[in-house]
Amino acid sequence: MLFRSERIALKILHKEFAQDKEEIEQLKHEVMVAKNLEHPNVIKVFDFYGNLGRPLIAMELFNGRNIKLVLRDTPEMIEQNVTAIIRGCAKGLQHLHEKGWVHCDIKPDNFLVDDKINVKLIDFSIAQKQSKGFALFKKKPKSLRGTRSYMAPEQIRRRPADLRMDIYSFGCVLFELLARRPPFSAPNPDELLNKHLKATPPFLQAANNRASTEFSNLIMRMMAKDPE
Repeated sequence: MLFRSERIALKILHKEFAQDKEEIEQLKHEVMVAKNLEHPNVIKVFDFYGNLGRPLIAMELFNGRNIKLVLRDTPEMIEQNVTAIIRGCAKGLQHLHEKGWVHCDIKPDNFLVDDKINVKLIDFSIAQKQSKGFALFKKKPKSLRGTRSYMAPEQIRRRPADLRMDIYSFGCVLFELLARRPPFSAPNPDELLNKHLKATPPFLQAANNRASTEFSNLIMRMMAKDPE
């Protein structure tokens, strides 16, 4: 049933994509991933509807903004509540991992935070099951999916889905939360990907002298080129 007792949000495909089979499958996939997720730091996704004019999914209404926008518009909110925000992001991601899913697109845009510093992980449209056993030998995906500013080297190389891909991406997010900029930038997409593959991550403490050496070292470990 679409009509529920609580207020809901609708994620609706733009009209130009309303007949796009790949976009529709991503919506259905998001519902499939989210149906077994139940955590205060993960957005609730209720169901997919394909017969209401345009394909859509019904989900929890959460009055927050994505962290990318908060960093841009009110960075002092992040600075004043950074510990609670990081903890909320980490707990949501941990729950997803405990269910065996790799998000594959961890970035500030995919975490919401409200004025009470409640945090929600969102958007499971390209999430993959962690590869185990024979799945480790399956063919590489045809296309690179994710967001270039936060991609782990093994994701760029289209290796099988691994929880450590998200850990690398989350390290990039933590760097940005405290440095107010992503760890790597480049004039074109290929050069940006090459930096993720080969460049040494910047040391957070050099960008924010209030960051501890211990935390800066942790981010360096999260962003190690070798997932081991």
